[in-house]
Amino acid sequence: MTVNNEAASVTSMLSADEKQELAECEATIERGREAWREIGEALIRIRDKDLYRDRYATFESYCQDRWSLARRTAYQMIEAVRLCAIAHITNPEQAKALAPALNPKNGGSPERVREVYSLAQERSGKEQPTAKEIRAARKELEPPKDEGNKPGAPSGKYDVSRVGKDALDRIYASTEALMSMLPYIKEVEDLPDKERRERAKSYRNAAKELYELANLVEGKL
Repeated sequence: MTVNNEAASVTSMLSADEKQELAECEATIERGREAWREIGEALIRIRDKDLYRDRYATFESYCQDRWSLARRTAYQMIEAVRLCAIAHITNPEQAKALAPALNPKNGGSPERVREVYSLAQERSGKEQPTAKEIRAARKELEPPKDEGNKPGAPSGKYDVSRVGKDALDRIYASTEALMSMLPYIKEVEDLPDKERRERAKSYRNAAKELYELANLVEGKL
């Protein structure tokens, strides 16, 4: 009878010392599995509270100089934390696979992320589907590639099929007005009043979104 040495080694008993060593190795792996989320959460705190401002002008320069993190990498880590809160993923590879479903330029949203993840769970029969299974579910839910080229088809989360030049002008005017307030908004953010800081940040975010919308509309006219 031929003995499968590989199978035999897998099922052989570990000594007490080996069991202890395995436990230590697995504890290290478990800590590493959580590290990506902890790093992302720390980056969010540093960015949102401007904790880099003592030595750096921008969050991006802080990430690059202090941690050798490119802007794209830093924001991917931050996005992974957001995805974790939406879909309860457990590793960064899942986050990368889900990220396109959150991108508003692709019609993404938290609802789409949940939809993709739920389908991946259903198709795989797992509570935690792999990145490959998530990508397959995402592609399954994607519209036909030529759909975006049809006349009047919406792009991303904004339907610009009926937007005229006058609407574009109004968007730019609103954006410029908000942008002109940014220096004052920054002063408000530095005040100790939490509510004022949060409101100021919401104004700034609104201005950025308006500007992005204006660029998107302009490209469709």
